[in-house]
Amino acid sequence: MEGIDFSITREKLIALLGETTFKGKSRKKDKYPTVLKYDKVEFYFISTEDNRLNGIIIQPNISPAPSGKISYMYGWVKGNMAFIEVTNKLNESAIDYQITNDATIKTNSGIDFWFYRDTVPQENLILCKIGRFVELPI
Repeated sequence: MEGIDFSITREKLIALLGETTFKGKSRKKDKYPTVLKYDKVEFYFISTEDNRLNGIIIQPNISPAPSGKISYMYGWVKGNMAFIEVTNKLNESAIDYQITNDATIKTNSGIDFWFYRDTVPQENLILCKIGRFVELPI
């Protein structure tokens, strides 16, 4: 996503992408939103007081919010993608990753792939979200 870096402020992100009606708060007492959603992308901010971006999640299986000015690429990722399809694509792309005990795929670059928790074999689990969160200095 061009021009969007971790630690960008909520105000700068809104100036870049435009207003969105899809806003959320982590706590009822929060004065400002800590989550902004554009299309299938959610942007997470540290807190109401510390309004720096520290997380981005893409949800390929949900209905998109109005996108405004956002333009992004997530290439081969699509809705209803099975665990085995994701690992095959990562292998084809020569992307190093590990699989956790809870069937989360973690790439060495810090991108996580989360899957719906079903009682099907691991290779058939369906992709739920893709995201990355970073630690920002205080």
